[in-house]
Amino acid sequence: MKLFNTHTHTNNSVDCKALPIDMCKSAINAGLSGIAFCDHCHGGNYITHRTYSVLKGSMQDAKLMASQFEGSLEVLAGAEFDEILWSPEYINRLIESSPLDIVLASVHRVRTNLDPNYISRVNFSAYTNTQLREHAKSYFEDVLETAEKCDFDVLSHLTLILRYVRGSHKLDLDLAEFMPIIDKTLKVLISREKALELNSSEFENIGFMPDAEILKRYRSFGGELVTIGTVAHKPKRIDYGICEAVQLLKDCGFDSYYYYKNRQPQKISFE
Repeated sequence: MKLFNTHTHTNNSVDCKALPIDMCKSAINAGLSGIAFCDHCHGGNYITHRTYSVLKGSMQDAKLMASQFEGSLEVLAGAEFDEILWSPEYINRLIESSPLDIVLASVHRVRTNLDPNYISRVNFSAYTNTQLREHAKSYFEDVLETAEKCDFDVLSHLTLILRYVRGSHKLDLDLAEFMPIIDKTLKVLISREKALELNSSEFENIGFMPDAEILKRYRSFGGELVTIGTVAHKPKRIDYGICEAVQLLKDCGFDSYYYYKNRQPQKISFE
C-alpha cells in the first residue's frame, strides 16, 4: 500500500529550516511513495509574512524535487493557507492563479475579542474557564466558516486548538460543547466534496487531530475523503504516525484514504 504524506513543510515556511532535498531523501528512506510541500501562506499580515514569495518558492522547489526524484518519490506542489478569512479576496486570487496539486485550509488565528494572536502564542493558562470556552467556540466557528466559504481541497487539523490548550497548557477542554459546530463542519465538507485531514503530528501527545470519535461521526455522515498529514517541519518527522493513522482509519470503518494531484482526489485503498 502506498504511504502518502500530504502535509509537509520546508524552509519556505517561516517556522521551518528543513531543505526540500532533505525532506525528500528522508521520505524515500522512510518508504513513502509521495509527499506534498504545503508551506504556510498566511492570510493575516500577508505582506509581512511574504505570502506570495513563500508560495512561489515552495512551488518552484516542488517542481525541482519532482524532477530530481522522479521514479523514486512523487513530490507535489501544495500550500497551507492559514487565516483565509482574514484576507479572502487576496488568498483566492493566489489560489486561482497558482498551479497547485493540493490546497490545505487551516485556522491558526481566531477572530475574537479575547486574544487574536496565533493560538500557539495565546496564554490560555491566564484565561478563566469561561474565556477558554469562548475562545474555543470562536475557533470552531472560524473553522466552520472556512469550510463553508473558502476555496480549498483539504481542511487541516480540525482540532488544532487542542495542541495548545491540552498539550502546551495542560488544560482540560471538553469538546462535547462544540460538537454541534464540529458536526456541521463535517457535513459541510461532505456536501462540498472536500477532504478532512487526519493529522498525526501530536498522536503520542494529545492524540490524533481529529480523534477517533470525530472520525467515526464523519464516517457515519457519509464522509469518505480523508488525507493523512504529519505537518513535518523536520526530515525525521516525515513519516511520524502515518502507519498508526492508517490503522486508526481502518478501525473507524474507512477502506481507503486519499492524496491530491492537480486538485483531484487520488484514492489509496487499504490492502
